[in-house]
Amino acid sequence: EAGEMERLEQVIRPDIGILTHLGDAHDAGFKSREEKLKEKCALFSKAKVVAYPAHDPFIAQSIAEYCPDSELISWGRSDDATLMISQIVSSDRTYVEYEYDDIEYALDIPFSDHASIENALTCCLVMHYLKIPQEDITRRMLQLRPVKMRLEMHRLDHNCLLIDDSYSLDLESLQIGLETLEQHSLGRTKALIISDIEKQHTDDYHKVASLIEAHEIDNVYGIGDQIKRIAGFIGGNTSFSLYPTVEDFIKERTWESSGNCVFLLKGARRFEFEDIVRAMRSRSHSAVLEIDLNAMLTNLQFFARKLEPATEIIAMVKASAYGTGSVEVGKFLEHNNVDRLCVAYADEGVELRKAGVSAPIMVLNPDRRNLDKLIDYRLEPEVYDLDFLRYIAKAIPPTPQHPESRPASRIPHPADTSVSTQYPESHPASRIPHRADISVSTSASRIPHRADTSVSTSASRIPHRADTSVSANTSRIQIGIHIKIDTGMHRLGFDPDNIEPLIEALSTQSNVHVVSIFTHLAVADDPDEDDFTRKQIERFTKCYHKIENAIGYSPLRHVLNTHGILRFPEYQFEAVRLGIGLYGVGINYPHQLTPVLTMSAKVSQVREIKKGETVGYGRSFTAKRDSVIATINAGYADGIPRHASGSGYEMYVGNALAPIAGRVCMDMCMLDVTDIQGVVQGDEVEVFGRHASIESLARHCQTSSYEILTRISERIPRVFKFD
Repeated sequence: EAGEMERLEQVIRPDIGILTHLGDAHDAGFKSREEKLKEKCALFSKAKVVAYPAHDPFIAQSIAEYCPDSELISWGRSDDATLMISQIVSSDRTYVEYEYDDIEYALDIPFSDHASIENALTCCLVMHYLKIPQEDITRRMLQLRPVKMRLEMHRLDHNCLLIDDSYSLDLESLQIGLETLEQHSLGRTKALIISDIEKQHTDDYHKVASLIEAHEIDNVYGIGDQIKRIAGFIGGNTSFSLYPTVEDFIKERTWESSGNCVFLLKGARRFEFEDIVRAMRSRSHSAVLEIDLNAMLTNLQFFARKLEPATEIIAMVKASAYGTGSVEVGKFLEHNNVDRLCVAYADEGVELRKAGVSAPIMVLNPDRRNLDKLIDYRLEPEVYDLDFLRYIAKAIPPTPQHPESRPASRIPHPADTSVSTQYPESHPASRIPHRADISVSTSASRIPHRADTSVSTSASRIPHRADTSVSANTSRIQIGIHIKIDTGMHRLGFDPDNIEPLIEALSTQSNVHVVSIFTHLAVADDPDEDDFTRKQIERFTKCYHKIENAIGYSPLRHVLNTHGILRFPEYQFEAVRLGIGLYGVGINYPHQLTPVLTMSAKVSQVREIKKGETVGYGRSFTAKRDSVIATINAGYADGIPRHASGSGYEMYVGNALAPIAGRVCMDMCMLDVTDIQGVVQGDEVEVFGRHASIESLARHCQTSSYEILTRISERIPRVFKFD
């Protein structure tokens, strides 16, 4: 409001003023754009320097007028800009070339939406002004993440997805929400549930309609008395339905007849769209597993910083991504430039392919009965014995050799017509851009390709070096495989002391290409067993070179899992396998990693019992004093181990920890909340998360974090939170 910035200036007294842009927020409090900008500039009236975007002449002129005593610095394409932009190329990230103080620079910005790019360039300008070294600017820029938009995704029945972005409604956030909707549609019907816009401009509804048209929204559900104004602007391919109130929309329950649909909620705060979220999820279990994808990205970046630029990351998404949801997590990791994904069984890979995941997928436990799925869905099987290798060779006709190119490993999709690419004689020092680099997205700050310095603007797919392909000279099939060597785990794999039969078989097969050779370390997490671990790696290395020399090319090598990445970085080779570390659990880096998962339940009932009374099956808990017992709506059928009964494990409720009282039941369990004031029915209980850790639950149950994660029931709704 008018006069507010002048009062704030007296409190803050800023030395540096930064104006990023002049949006439509707070327009209702001012008569004109000029008046609002003048109010903003009042905060900088005594600043030593003011930074602003030079591409907006109105802002440039106003800053000069309202801050006459300040040094003015700007960024833009004009010759008089302090930081002069010469080139901006955007795909999934943004590459910028610019000049500052007559020196030319290049910079990668790890996102591509307009607002984030402008904010990043403003930061770059101020850092140069503060004389921060270029290497620090580059490093810090790659660590940037967008402002949290508090988007949440909820799975619904009938293959539907609800994207809840109902915390705000303005044109900028609507654009971001629609782009997120686009990313997750993948052939599904696209629906927008939108309210009246508060504090709107005259042409806002026309702009909303233009966004709807641009994103080809199939169904629009308008709530309020003003949103109907978009009806005259949208085309005939979009269905529009109007509801006076949220209650009217909920009463109609239109979404229940919609299958295979993605819904985006965008509502002004006064409409309380959270009631719609509750109604659309009303059939769900009220216990919830929350997956914080922002935290997962932080963990991914933590591990990426420990790797050489050319080292590939293979992300483990087996067992439904450790119980969280393989499709959502797989798509998120692909979007953030993980090189390939790894599943246990072919069906898991098929699910990812059907969801639109295009990254290479490794299958650890292939079944010869599923060879057709491996081929049709471009999946790369692990091969750990000669029988399976021979079965592949027999089932797939041999591919003729061509002296001008090495065989590639890409299995052609039925609709694929791409041409094979030669495999390099050795692994390049820099990453080959991931196929996802050609898409544009604003939903999250990706982990950047650490050695990439350019951005492709080509619309064609850039092949991964371990990607698979079909030769231009033949329509025969060639399958990419991953060779497993047993160096001491004694679970699966070829014996390194008897590798000659494998070498002979590979030398005679032209219809397979070895994408990687790998082994599994048995005790990478145990310092007392480091000698054994190094012996495993030594045996693997000798075996690898024998195979490499025999087949005439150099497949990827990978031996390190999450613990191995942290403890044996010298053995990262060309690739590593990252699993449990993505979730911020199971390893001893509590301050560097962020917990991703929170399982919560609700208090169903609170009761008082007398000293000497018992609780639960078997009367296993006896009150040693008059006590208060809270029953929660989650039990061992939901993933709380029965071994937690009487273990001393505590859950978090009412800002304190409460121990389990009695045996964990199938659908509920009881907590002793005697020492916690004010616990009532409906209170949220953190089963595990930031206050009650998964590691603690695993220790009390004498099991591992892996088992806790993978036992979480499918009946528990998964809620994905991300920027």
